[in-house]
Amino acid sequence: MINALKHRLRGFLARKHALILTYHSIQQQPLPFPVWHHLDAARFEAHIAYLARHFRCVPLSTLLGEMATGRIAPYTVALTFDDGYRDNLTVVLPVLQRFRVPATLFVTTGFVGGTQLLWPEQIACMLALTQVPVLDFADTRYTLADHAQKGSAYRQLARVFKNTPPDDIPAQLARLRQHAGVTTQQLHASAWHQSLQPLSWNEVHTLRDSGLFEFGAHTITHRRLSALPDAEAEREITEPKRILEQQLGPIRYFAYPHGSTGDFTDQHRAMAMRAGYTAVFTADSQTITSRTDPYAVPRAGLGAEMTQEEFAYLLHGGVARANAAAG
Repeated sequence: MINALKHRLRGFLARKHALILTYHSIQQQPLPFPVWHHLDAARFEAHIAYLARHFRCVPLSTLLGEMATGRIAPYTVALTFDDGYRDNLTVVLPVLQRFRVPATLFVTTGFVGGTQLLWPEQIACMLALTQVPVLDFADTRYTLADHAQKGSAYRQLARVFKNTPPDDIPAQLARLRQHAGVTTQQLHASAWHQSLQPLSWNEVHTLRDSGLFEFGAHTITHRRLSALPDAEAEREITEPKRILEQQLGPIRYFAYPHGSTGDFTDQHRAMAMRAGYTAVFTADSQTITSRTDPYAVPRAGLGAEMTQEEFAYLLHGGVARANAAAG
């Protein structure tokens, strides 16, 4: 009873705030250890059922329009997905159709139609497949005796690779694969590699034709913009807009890869404005109000280890309360 009252109070305090949620891949058969940006299908469906029951779920364009007019309706939530995994069609779309919940997909255009996984997924698949008990890589020793230790190793390696110069990542992935004793053939043949494949353009069109998806750009290669020379960063921002517009029509939104402080700069904001985007999205977990900067729109990421209770807390004002406590 007390917890219910607390949730109601948080909902009352945050009722004039909206929230944008970010998902990535939704897996029917998840990896054997948690990877933050990959949720299992049952948990995702529980999220959507809860949202449909308790919140007003709107397209991103509707929320941005209300933000501009200063009249955001109470209890508003918008869903977004990043990168462009095939499971967004095979797993996500049927759930969204069942509950009539719209979403926006931020597409990494160089990922679409290929078979190469983004580097976080490559690392996760290598660790899932490896049989070595100890992995020595980048002056660190990782013990891999069980799934929990592999999950810990994944989190540490992800931090290492995020801070690796983008041009060095392919060679470092090859080194990691060698140290893990996993061949390219084994990697590509694995069930996990197959389950994390990207959408094709025809499948992107199917999402569009469903009437539930809007689209935005998420660079070409998902490289960290702040680690790139200005000319390359500008291409990563402007080129996917052109590519997506050839496939889907006008594209007005851009989301930074990674999206946290340090992953982008004011120069990248200016590049996005010059490219003609009307809104740019970060990974800063803040709520949305009429005062939100349209070129720094926050989104809250949903993680594999988040419980349903934590999900409800987030939705009923947890973000707003955390922000108030922080400053």
